[in-house]
Formats: sequence, structure tokens, C-alpha cells
Amino acid sequence: VWTYIEIPNESRNIPLSYTKYSIPVYFKKCIELMKKNVPELIVLTPMNIKEFLPDYDIEMNKNSDIPLKLRVDILFANILKNYGGICVSPGTVIYDLSKPLSLLHKYEVVTFGSNPNIIQAKNHIYFPNNYTIGFQKNSTIVKEYLRYLMMYKNDKSNYNFKTASTSDILSYLLELHKPTQYHYGTEFDGSYNSKYQTIPLRNFMGTESLDFLNKSKLMMVSFPYDILLKSPQYQWFINLSEMQFAQSNLILKRLLIKDI
Repeated sequence: VWTYIEIPNESRNIPLSYTKYSIPVYFKKCIELMKKNVPELIVLTPMNIKEFLPDYDIEMNKNSDIPLKLRVDILFANILKNYGGICVSPGTVIYDLSKPLSLLHKYEVVTFGSNPNIIQAKNHIYFPNNYTIGFQKNSTIVKEYLRYLMMYKNDKSNYNFKTASTSDILSYLLELHKPTQYHYGTEFDGSYNSKYQTIPLRNFMGTESLDFLNKSKLMMVSFPYDILLKSPQYQWFINLSEMQFAQSNLILKRLLIKDI
């Protein structure tokens, strides 16, 4: 299992531990929970990527010209092509990934949730989101996914299908190639409420309990980290101290201790 954390450029000379850097408390806490619940977790940072991908040449920092979500998706596709496994986006609250991980012995791809750009796609195997995704090493589908992501980075007009995000690329390729696939619907990733509606970011940032589709089935809570980090109205959350976060009644803090 892999995840990624973005680290400020000025910290390059400090020993390679994400705990030493000035990253938001919430993201640190997510990694701590991942390490507890996923012992085989590998935390990728801009400084250790070359250990796993020596030829990786995409700039992974806040000054990059490539949007955060796209460069993380490209990084994950590279990692999964070379090593296989499951990649978990920053800020995801992980409870248990043991079963999805074991399924990669049998299935080329393991997917979760739904593509937010597709209406009524809540449990369709061809319309997952890509915040958390698993591929077999060197499978045809992961190689194509990486190729299309690179095309998207270089020239979005190359496509002959409508694409508003990288989730659309995944949807297109799943339907085109029909790989062996196991899909966990929106009841497993916390992205939908009991009315089958997407849970918006503002609800995660509040204090009222979330009306999940099925709390008993939650393996994780998928979180739109990229939207959070580029939203000026949530800078107060990014800047919370560890004490402020611990003393808060925010739903995101409660999710980390499964007080839901």
C-alpha cells in the first residue's frame, strides 16, 4: 500500500521523515492511522521517489506547473505499473484494506466509490473514483492508464472522449479494456450519504456527524484533498496547530478515531 505527502521545498536537507516537515496536522494524522491499520504502508515524498522510480522526472512540489491531483495520479500510476498494490490519496482515512489488497492476486484492478462527474454512477464498476486505486504490477490496464495520464498532462485535446478529470480517463479505459476487476461501491469509501448523494467537502469541514450510506461497511473515508488544498476558505483548517486540531470537534478529527 502506497500513499504520498507533499513536503515544502525548503525542507530538502532534513532527514527523510514526513514527521519533521511543516505539513497540515490532519494529513500527518491520516498517515499515522494508515501506519496503524496498514503495516505494509510506504509513504512517498518528493525526496524518496527516486528510490522507487529512478527515472521519474516530474517535479513534485507546490511550484510545479502540473496540478497536484494530476501529478499524484501520474506518480501513483508509475508506482503501480512498477510494483503493483493499492495507492491511497493524501488525507484518506483508512480503516481496513486487507481484503482489497488480497484481491489483487486475482484481479487486475480493484476500484472504489464513484466518478463524481457521472450522474447516478454510484456503484457502476466502470465509473469509480481514483482517489484510492489498486492495480496488478505491469498489467495492460495500468500501462494504458499511465499512458493516457501522460497524454492528458501534455495535451488534453488528444482525447476522442469527453474528460473533465482523471477519473474520466479511468472510466473510459475500464469500459474499453474490460480488465478483470473488483469494485467496492460508495458504501465502502464514505463518499455518499444515505440519500445516495455525494457528501460535499463543506460537510467534512464541519462538526455535524455525516450521514454515511452504510457506516458498518466503511473501509475508508475518501477525501477530496486536492479541493481542500486549493480552497482559500479552508486555509484556517490547513493552519490548525496540533493542539487546536486535538481540541476541536471537527468531523475529520472524529473520523480518525472512528467516533462517527
